[in-house]
Amino acid sequence: MPAQDKIHHTVIHALEKRGWRVVREHYKLYLPPKQSLFIDLLITNLESGQSNLVEIKTFDESASPSEALANALGKYLIYRQALNALKIPIPLMLAIPEMAYNTILRMSWFTPLLDQLQLHLIVINTQTEEIVLWT
Repeated sequence: MPAQDKIHHTVIHALEKRGWRVVREHYKLYLPPKQSLFIDLLITNLESGQSNLVEIKTFDESASPSEALANALGKYLIYRQALNALKIPIPLMLAIPEMAYNTILRMSWFTPLLDQLQLHLIVINTQTEEIVLWT
């Protein structure tokens, strides 16, 4: 099994506060010929029944911001392409801490790329375990 990000349980608590339930951790995608990928969470909204897949990225302070961003976006785009190739119609979200969102993803040069990539974010306040933004 893949390693969990530092904020894994924080993200789960924030989602549960908003009425989401974790259906499966480490949602496995089987790709030909013998490859597999793991997305952190499959969640379902208790009221609407809607499901989403969630990849969690901490943006660790020890890594350079550009490397952390490249890693997060690379995984997100690879997972989204795999879901499309496998015809799995579940939306993919990227859950990140509010601090990373405010310091890295809100830079003026990055905003057009966010729009171009059609990146769907769940921004988490890690102190209060609250969702502060869902795009």
